[in-house]
Amino acid sequence: TGCLHHNPVLTRNEMDALPTPSPTAFAIGDVLEFKFFYHPELNEVQTIRRNGTVDLQLVGEVTAEGESTESLRLALLERYSGILKNADIAVIARSRPIERVYVSGEVVAPGPIDMQGRITALQAIMYAGGFNTTTAAPDSVVVIRHHDGKRVGTVINLAAALRGEETSPLELRPEDIVYVPTSQIRHLNTWLDQHFYDLLPDMSMSYTYSDSYIHGKTNTTQP
Repeated sequence: TGCLHHNPVLTRNEMDALPTPSPTAFAIGDVLEFKFFYHPELNEVQTIRRNGTVDLQLVGEVTAEGESTESLRLALLERYSGILKNADIAVIARSRPIERVYVSGEVVAPGPIDMQGRITALQAIMYAGGFNTTTAAPDSVVVIRHHDGKRVGTVINLAAALRGEETSPLELRPEDIVYVPTSQIRHLNTWLDQHFYDLLPDMSMSYTYSDSYIHGKTNTTQP
C-alpha cells in the first residue's frame, strides 16, 4: 500500500481558490507520443497516469500533468541530456479523454457525468438522478479534487439550495468526485480515512494529518 498519509481538508473558500489548470495544459488521461529523432528505439506512446506522471525509458517517472507541450519537451531534454548524445525530442498530444466528474453515494444513479461546459456540484447530483430522499444527507456533500499531485476534499451544504434559498454554487472541475453520504460529516479528515480508498481503490496518495470541525465555527488544520 505504500506510505499512507491524510488528505488535506479544505474550507469551501480554499477549494474555490485553487488555481484552475490552463486549458492547454496536459491532464490525467491524456495520451502523449514521445519521438526521439536520433534514438527511435525510445519512441513510445504513454497515457498520463492518475499520479500525473508518465514512465519513460532510461529516466523513469516524469511529471506531465499541468505541463504544456513545450515545457514538457524542455524538461525531457534536460533529463536526457546526460544520457543521450543527441537528445532531440518531440512531444505530441494524441488524444484527450472526455472530461467527466463522478457522483457516488446516496443518489439515484451514481456514476460518471460527462462535462459539457460548466457544471456545479448540485447540477451533477441532479444529472445523477438527484438525492435519495430517504437516506441522503444533502447538508454534508463531500467534494474531492485532484490538485498538485494529491487529492483534497471539502464538505458543502446543499440543503439550503434544495429549499430554494440563494447560495453560492461550487463549480466542479474535471475528475472531481462528488459523494453524498448517509449522515452528517463533522470531521472530514476522519471520514476520508475510513472511506477514501473505497472511492479510489487504485490510488496511492501522500497527504497530511488535519482535524477540521466542519459544521462548527472552527476549521483548523494541524500537521
